[in-house]
Order: sequence, then C-alpha cells, then structure tokens
Amino acid sequence: MTRHLRTLLENPSLRQRLTRHGLATIRERHTCAHRVDELLEIHASLVAERRHIVVPATRLFRRRPAAAEQVAVG
Repeated sequence: MTRHLRTLLENPSLRQRLTRHGLATIRERHTCAHRVDELLEIHASLVAERRHIVVPATRLFRRRPAAAEQVAVG
C-alpha cells in the first residue's frame, strides 16, 4: 500500500487518470436513480418471498400477557 501511495504522490498524470476514471464510475453506477432501482428490486424480491411464507395462525394471534402477569415473582 505504501508503494502505491508513493507512486501516486510521484506521478500527477496517474493521479489525474485514476481520479477521472473513479469519478466516471461513480457517476455511472452510484446515482440516486441507481439506488432507487436497487431498492425496488429488493422490495419486489421480499414481497415475492413473503407470498410463499406460511405463518401459523398461533403466531399471528398469540395472546399477550396482561400487565399483572408480566411482573416477575421474586
């Protein structure tokens, strides 16, 4: 890593080329629209998965203890 950093310090044209390439990559692949597309794909896959999951009714309608039952006996 030290050698690479030294090379960059000593070579301004290499720094400029890497900078231009890096910025171009960011602009092409890391836009807000790109993130929205990724999130929509994730959402769609989760919805599709959820449609195949069967949740037992006992888990959906589990009885919650009353406040008095929640107090630990010491």
